Amino acid sequence: PASGLRGAALPNPALRRHAALSSLLRSELAAALERVAPGTAAASAALAAALAGCVDGACLLRNADGSLREPELRHNPYDPRAPLASRLGRCDDEPWHLWDLAEKRGGSGPSPAALLRPLKGLCADAHALERLRGVLPPVLP
Repeated sequence: PASGLRGAALPNPALRRHAALSSLLRSELAAALERVAPGTAAASAALAAALAGCVDGACLLRNADGSLREPELRHNPYDPRAPLASRLGRCDDEPWHLWDLAEKRGGSGPSPAALLRPLKGLCADAHALERLRGVLPPVLP
């Protein structure tokens, strides 16, 4: 984005495009994960949301209002002691959202072991992994 837009809300058409692309990326990522590990729809969807940093309308580098998320906004590092809302309001290269989203769900949802199945399936299928890398934005962990 232009330096004048750094941290500012995006115009509505751009925000709508970002939301649509984020939703598409998240659903495509979940579908790709489930293709390599059939029967893991819930785990694949949770993993896709965590990898894309999709939380409460925010996804990838933008908040629901279109403003930049941390660390892109002020370059503040991740702090595991920060309040949950603050930790979920980020999109880092490290997949902190796996743990932060699990904390938000209060223990419900896919277990860590269930999340491993689609990841292992993806890692075992080099062709699927390479196809996925070709379409994911470089900001995705």
